[in-house]
Amino acid sequence: MFPLYNEFLLPAVSSGPRKKFSLTYAAKNLSQFVAGEKQFSNEKVLFGIPWRLVVFENHDEIVGLSLSCGQCVQDSRKWSLSIEVELKLMSSSEKGFSKVRRLLVKTLTKIELQLLDTEDLIENFVSAESVRIQVDVKILEQKELKYETKIFELTYPIQNLARFENRESQSSDVRECFKVPWSIFVEKNHDFLSCHLMYEKELCTPNDWHIQGVCTFYLKSDEGKSFCNFYEIDLKGPGTSGDDHFIKWEDLIRNYSIDDSVTVIARVQITSLKRSFMKEGPISKSFVISQQFGGISSVLEGETLIGSEEKRFNIPWTIKMQRRSGFVVIFLYCRRKSYPHQIWTVYAKCWFKLVSANGKSLMRLQNAVFQCEDTCELDKFTRWEDMMTDYAIDDYVTIEAHVEIYDIVEKDIDLLAPSLSNALDEQTFYAGSFFSAFTISNISRFEDDEKQWGNTEKRYNIPWRLRAKKSFDFLEINLFCDEENIMTTNKLVEAECTFCLVSSNGNSLKQKLKLYFGRPGGQGVCRLVEWSELEEDYAVNDRVVIEAHVKIKKVRELSHEPLPIERSCVLSHTVRNIANMEESNFIFNITEEWYYVLWGISLKCNSGFVELQLNWENELFENESWTIQTRFQLSLIGANEKRITQYFEHTFDKPGSSGDSKFLRWEDMVNNYAIEDSVRVEACVRFIHVIATPPQKSFAMFYTLGNLSNVLEEEHHFSLTEKHFEIPWRISVQRKRMCILIYLHCDKPYSNNEDWSIQAEVHLILVSDTGRTSTDRVTHIFEKPEGICWTKTLNWQDMEKDFMVDDSVRVEARVKIVDVKKVEKKLARVVEDAKAPPKASKN
Repeated sequence: MFPLYNEFLLPAVSSGPRKKFSLTYAAKNLSQFVAGEKQFSNEKVLFGIPWRLVVFENHDEIVGLSLSCGQCVQDSRKWSLSIEVELKLMSSSEKGFSKVRRLLVKTLTKIELQLLDTEDLIENFVSAESVRIQVDVKILEQKELKYETKIFELTYPIQNLARFENRESQSSDVRECFKVPWSIFVEKNHDFLSCHLMYEKELCTPNDWHIQGVCTFYLKSDEGKSFCNFYEIDLKGPGTSGDDHFIKWEDLIRNYSIDDSVTVIARVQITSLKRSFMKEGPISKSFVISQQFGGISSVLEGETLIGSEEKRFNIPWTIKMQRRSGFVVIFLYCRRKSYPHQIWTVYAKCWFKLVSANGKSLMRLQNAVFQCEDTCELDKFTRWEDMMTDYAIDDYVTIEAHVEIYDIVEKDIDLLAPSLSNALDEQTFYAGSFFSAFTISNISRFEDDEKQWGNTEKRYNIPWRLRAKKSFDFLEINLFCDEENIMTTNKLVEAECTFCLVSSNGNSLKQKLKLYFGRPGGQGVCRLVEWSELEEDYAVNDRVVIEAHVKIKKVRELSHEPLPIERSCVLSHTVRNIANMEESNFIFNITEEWYYVLWGISLKCNSGFVELQLNWENELFENESWTIQTRFQLSLIGANEKRITQYFEHTFDKPGSSGDSKFLRWEDMVNNYAIEDSVRVEACVRFIHVIATPPQKSFAMFYTLGNLSNVLEEEHHFSLTEKHFEIPWRISVQRKRMCILIYLHCDKPYSNNEDWSIQAEVHLILVSDTGRTSTDRVTHIFEKPEGICWTKTLNWQDMEKDFMVDDSVRVEARVKIVDVKKVEKKLARVVEDAKAPPKASKN
């Protein structure tokens, strides 16, 4: 039970004798109350003001009370009040409850006072299913103000009440009052009638109204019964004002229905009507698309009509209309392309409008969140037969979508924020909890940036692992959500984790975090404790235990379709004789060419640690530049596929390396991962952006040789001739001695007038759709029509296995012209004659 207390919102202001009165009401059947239900006392007019009590239950099962004070809609006065309100509940057991508020009231107010939760109220105050409520009111000050009022009234007969389904709605015709279009919107909201006043100003006009006032909804019966409630209006632009639980549906049918219909009256008093010019900001974007649908009389149940695609703000949109269960269902399809490593979200208000050639229209509002080629659906827009009767002309109707985009969020999946995780439209598959721990050993010998790893443990089909690291003389603990390959990551995990540092001497330290995993990698505590404190207060026998107590809140599956421009590769090799590598300082390095770049993975012993690197090993032409943004993982894999994996992001702008010089201690690799003196190293690389700037005076040629299975020995196959810098070039492919040979031909003809030479640097490349490439670099001076051949030896059978697709192979030639010389032959002979020694005279 709530204690007695006072809440003073305004100081009491005395103005002459104070006016006092009391309102009482017996609330009944409280045990049957449902969320949104209301009970009303009779209205009393006291001191020229109508008063009423409203008892309701909110969605938190708390019973509340509203003291409503208003005025007749025909009354043009405006006033303000300073009042004090005391609420009292009485029970047969003489238990009491009291609550006091003092506040200012202007024209209209619902003073809401929270009472008790339903169970407490029933247990302590309800007698015979009712409770007696008394409200004592003191008017401390009352002032009358002068102002201009704008009053109008709308009526709408709701038809066919008996056939109404849940979420079915009806709307009155639009009527313009004071230059603003208005309509009444009603809907069956489960067991209640929802009643709203709708402001239908077009969204895409350059201005909108800011409207304030009061709307009173009335119902009347033939027996003289009436029911009303009023609501404040404060609309900044198109919107609605009203009540989702205006009256119980069964009470509506029993007390107010006449011939299966009831008339709703909306009496509106506008106290402020201002036109505000809306400036479109950097995010707010508005547009309208319209689609005419024909042949609607022949549309069958379940059939969907699809409109044409229209682009707005570089996003494709489509309107669809479907006949479903006798209703019109409208869809707005946002077709913006999504990518696995990105999440985009469009937040919008969508006003759907059914427009007839006879001038009638019907509008409904839907708030929408679009993600990943998403659809906004408006179910039960209107009955199909009503649309045919009231809106179809010559078997056509028009659907308009007035859309106001108020936010567009684009984020890399790796940077996913908690607010975005709730906006995703994937199914939550499971949630649970687990515990993981491992012992950090040899604490005293740790070097900065040294790491130790716990074992990988699968929980809920996800691999998890703990890592401890010495970072700037602090202990860093991370929990890894450790999918094996960054190219197959398709989960989004939200979790709570309590990290614990536990010592056998009884000391412990805890820290709780919320973690969001959008890709493989670790999250955790950067500075749990200083390393010196760890050694002094927690380490026993040079060891300490770290624990992770994990509660998985949500796991979502994300579809993973490769991007059209997405590039990735996997390098995997077995390193043998690792026992000798430590002594000889031998560096293992093996390379493969992918996407025209020579990539390598290297392993060596670096001061007692394993150094593992991804290397870019190309040589570049002069004036040639590349920018390659990568995301990659490096893995050391041992017995039974036991592995350590680390994740990196690096942008290469020149040949170089990226990785970890202290991947783990060499002796730990030998003891825990080596099998028969060998381990496997692996690099999984995703190329996010690749930008290549070719050197000046360069060109590329492409040739696809098909029908490979029928290519004969010694047979040449030529591409078409292309002219670059006024010089003709061709590519040819030959099968010779069961190998593939690639040629670049310079077909510049001989000339009687001049000699010429062309110095070129040539890359001859064999290309596969998988991303594998094989490149040979040749430098040559062409002084006659001829072809140059690459120097690689590639077996025809290996070519078919690694590069052939659909019985064809693709070849490229990338050429940089270094120098071109031309010398006229006549001039050349004169020069030669001048340089020749004079002939001896016969005399």
